[in-house]
Amino acid sequence: MSKTSVTRTIATSSSSSSSSIKKTQVTYNGSDNNYLSSLTVNDYSLNKEFKKESLTYFVTVENDVTSLNISVVAENSNSKVYINGNSDFKTGVNKVLITVVAENGNTKNYRIYVTKA
Repeated sequence: MSKTSVTRTIATSSSSSSSSIKKTQVTYNGSDNNYLSSLTVNDYSLNKEFKKESLTYFVTVENDVTSLNISVVAENSNSKVYINGNSDFKTGVNKVLITVVAENGNTKNYRIYVTKA
């Protein structure tokens, strides 16, 4: 997480011709952007077109598939992306969780429900 402190100086004046200087310190905790700009599954189609605001997707795979080749791109290059549950698929429904962590620590979870025949 990136933190940057910035001191701003603001000069003010009143009608009595006196002026004052006020200094404030502002801390920037990094971007809060925790969206993906792209989510694809190689060799398979998701149930709908990817949209960054849509957090849940579905895909059906053959019985011999044990994981997916998932490609993701974070909207903010300083965000971190973690993919969990993308291995050792069992017959039935499996959940792949894609977590995007923004610079400021805010998280967003995308889910792909994988149905294995």
